[in-house]
Amino acid sequence: MASKFLSKIKSLFSHDRDKEVLTLLKTSELIETDFVAIEFNKTLGDLVQVIAISKRNMFPVVDNCNRLQGIVYLDDIRRIMFDRKQYDTTYVYSLMKSAPAFIYADEKMDSVMHKFEYTNAWNLPVVDDENKYLGFVSKSNIFSSYREQIQQ
Repeated sequence: MASKFLSKIKSLFSHDRDKEVLTLLKTSELIETDFVAIEFNKTLGDLVQVIAISKRNMFPVVDNCNRLQGIVYLDDIRRIMFDRKQYDTTYVYSLMKSAPAFIYADEKMDSVMHKFEYTNAWNLPVVDDENKYLGFVSKSNIFSSYREQIQQ
């Protein structure tokens, strides 16, 4: 009896069903825009001011045309962010890392999920066709939206 129950559950949550639900999710509707961007040529002092007003622990780095250049992670700068001697001599471009991958706003969700899988990231930046920064998509937000679709 238990094996029949398990087989019914497995058929309900088949790989095809997962793909079907994923096609209902739109990347453009999952973009989180509450990350505070900073220009690559700003100083550590400028970055500390941005950190003070932000609720996030990652900061997209952009050029003067808002094109994504990289990401600064709070964990990576924690040890130097209180060293005021470096505020005017350390630049954001020297602190940033390349994004592990990026997502296009109109990208299909199965492709997005593949990028999360191979990068092992929890957040990936979203750009438009001109590489202009739009926000981030989080794996958590995708899972929440996926669960909502399943419930419907």
